[in-house]
Amino acid sequence: MEASPHTESLATLLHLARRAREAVEPAELRFILVNETHALSPYRQAALWLDREVAALSGVVSPEANAPYVLWLSQVFRHVGQSHPQARCASIDAGDLPAALSEEWHAWLPARALWVRLGPDAADDALLLAREEPWSEAEITLIAEWAAL
Repeated sequence: MEASPHTESLATLLHLARRAREAVEPAELRFILVNETHALSPYRQAALWLDREVAALSGVVSPEANAPYVLWLSQVFRHVGQSHPQARCASIDAGDLPAALSEEWHAWLPARALWVRLGPDAADDALLLAREEPWSEAEITLIAEWAAL
């Protein structure tokens, strides 16, 4: 008997939750968040915002704090966090940003992104996942559940 897509998604969520619980080092958990979340829903780029700084980028060992992309992403994280103070998730694109940030969007990210607050409270920590396609409600729900763990 073949598993349904919903069953596979739930199994992936449980697997990621176990991996996160078993992570020994903070760097391992950051890696899981920006790279292995892809198993829940595909994306091209991911960035992690912890303690008011870009803490991890998908496909990068360690983000360089003064790199133009990291500086731009920092502004994006601040803006979205302030614009959506109570939101768990926000589907965003260049049009959701102030002109100065919006102008650079296409130089750094694909057309759409999903901003996801981490943890159960209203902390500033967040995950940004970017890709060309719009995010479905099912994907948003699944990723929001993962981020709340």
